[in-house]
Parts: sequence; C-alpha cells; structure tokens
Amino acid sequence: MDSISKDRLIRGIAGIIAGVLLVWAYQAGTSKFHSECTQYSGGRDSECVGDSVRVKGPDYGGAFLLLVFAGIAASYAVSKHEE
Repeated sequence: MDSISKDRLIRGIAGIIAGVLLVWAYQAGTSKFHSECTQYSGGRDSECVGDSVRVKGPDYGGAFLLLVFAGIAASYAVSKHEE
C-alpha cells in the first residue's frame, strides 16, 4: 500500500469514528433517561459497587466528553499527515 492510500484510509477511519462519536453524543444529550451508579468504592480507582439505576434526564457530562473526542477525531481526520 502506498503512502497516499494509507493516508486516505487513516483519514477515512478517523472520520467514521468522529461521526459515530457525534451521533452518540447527540443521543446522550437528548435521551430521556440515563443510568448512574448508586455507590462507588473509595480509593484511587473508585469503581461502581452499587446498583445501576435509571435517572430521568440526559447525561450532559457524557455528551460533552463524547463531543470532545469527536472533535479530536475530526481534527485528526482533516489534518495533514507527513511521513
């Protein structure tokens, strides 16, 4: 595979990832319910040890993070890559 084809493939994959993340962010920001954990363990890793319950309203924090990652992937897809 030559370098031009490789660059187009990488840009295409990054663009697809950006699109999927953008759709996922839209769905997270407009959903009627989302799930949250009722209790977290203490310590450094702080994992969920409680129940996962449905909470009314969209998950704006998750939607914001997905938008940030979609922006990073989109900027990678449109940036110039040099070998």
